[in-house]
Amino acid sequence: MALQANYVGNYIRTAGEHKGKTFHIYTISGNTAELKLYANTKQFKAYPRKSATGELQMHTMYMDALRDTLPLYLKQNGDYTLDQSETRKDTARMALLQDSSPALANQFASRLADKVFGAGKTTSTVANAFIQEPVNASGEDAELNADM
Repeated sequence: MALQANYVGNYIRTAGEHKGKTFHIYTISGNTAELKLYANTKQFKAYPRKSATGELQMHTMYMDALRDTLPLYLKQNGDYTLDQSETRKDTARMALLQDSSPALANQFASRLADKVFGAGKTTSTVANAFIQEPVNASGEDAELNADM
């Protein structure tokens, strides 16, 4: 089992270098050996964070837009970071689909919302929130069919 970061909450920093910034809290899970490696990193020793029950945590300004559980990966400098590659892949696909076929992008957004939030738990409003379409409220750019 690889190390996993599980989102548990957030807070706004009230003092220090990042005063006023939102920090996101992830509880780290994994097997005993992996957790020991994480606890022995320079990163954790500099910022030792634990939950009230003693679970190792990571407090970060980064948050994944779609997933609450993310794998952690070990960087070359010896620090761990959130693996957001799945979300980057999904959002890149969404952008490509939006450019080539808005109808297909809508279908992908619905499937993605079901994957992220649970099948049957999303509405078209939630799915459409994944897609940013330009809106001209005045209607100036509306095209009328010749038969109207």
